Amino acid sequence: MLGLFEKLTATFDFNKYVGKLNVDNGALKLQYRFMAPMLLAASVIVTAQQFIGQRIACIQSTQNTIPENVLNTYCYFVGTTTKNNQTSDFPHRGIGPEKEDVMSMRHLYYQWVAYYLFFLGILFFSGHWLWKSLEKHRLAKITAGFELAKYSLYCDKPLGNIPSRQQRDKKLGEITDLLWNRIKHNVNMDWTLKLIIVEVYALFIALFVFWLTDVFLGGNGAFASMTVDSAFKTFPTETTCIFYKYGPSGSIQKHDALCILATNIVNVYIFMIMFVAVVILITVAALALAWRFIGFFMYRSDWFNRVTPFNHINSLVDDHARTTVFKTLNYFDWVFMNYVAENVDSVTYRDVFVQLAELIKSDCGDEVDDEQLRLVSN
Repeated sequence: MLGLFEKLTATFDFNKYVGKLNVDNGALKLQYRFMAPMLLAASVIVTAQQFIGQRIACIQSTQNTIPENVLNTYCYFVGTTTKNNQTSDFPHRGIGPEKEDVMSMRHLYYQWVAYYLFFLGILFFSGHWLWKSLEKHRLAKITAGFELAKYSLYCDKPLGNIPSRQQRDKKLGEITDLLWNRIKHNVNMDWTLKLIIVEVYALFIALFVFWLTDVFLGGNGAFASMTVDSAFKTFPTETTCIFYKYGPSGSIQKHDALCILATNIVNVYIFMIMFVAVVILITVAALALAWRFIGFFMYRSDWFNRVTPFNHINSLVDDHARTTVFKTLNYFDWVFMNYVAENVDSVTYRDVFVQLAELIKSDCGDEVDDEQLRLVSN
């Protein structure tokens, strides 16, 4: 048991993300940092019999006519049933005599839960994998070497991983030239469009999982409109099973069995937590796309940039430099520069920002005057 929990703890090791570059949005982070490991861990837990004991245990109505292991195996794979309605002559919830006006619910999904949860865990990780394969560490290459650059202001010589002031200034010039070349040749359009496509994919995955899980549990809103009460109906711990066999005279005998589904004790809580988590994922992914949509129309607005990563440098850069850069950027450049701002300390980014403004003025000359570079105020 302890060995299993040690493996699951490694799955939730969030320390490995400390200090990592921020190259995606919150929806993707929730999917691969939280949802994927949670589902992978859940797929392991539902198969661990030391937590729940025997997955299914059936009690016969007659004295051991059918071997216990045969009955348990049969009922587990063929499926069990419960009644949808509860009446006064039902000894257990969902278990009672056959009635014409009472519908039966068949349960067949539980043997596939572990595989299904594992599949969803891989699916939620696919968005991160897709973005990594498309992004190809471009942002990391641009911001590499700036982790301790802010301390270079006090170092005339290199000190460990801290570059000297001269090395820092050289790196600042290189990154400024690189950013300006990306802006001039509209390279950032490709990067930003791929990011938005992956963000749309993240929303699609969350919606797809919501729909697929409802189908997996039998449809009719079993997952889409899940409540605590409906969850226990979908994952009953007490069910019935009918086993048919030939009697001594060759006639078919019907044997009723009461089955205890211990595996559903775990399943019900896993899927209730999963319901809340998927709803949160859908909301966050939708808000992320709404933010992109708003940013497309507002990215040149002065006050709008005060609620973006650019706000870190608003008090460090004069209005003229901010106006020059913001008016030159298109939306795709603006998104990319926001991610650069998130991954570089404010002092270093201020210097890059000022040098970029000077580079724009020197390259564009009279084409970029102060009147043309006035920010749109809303």
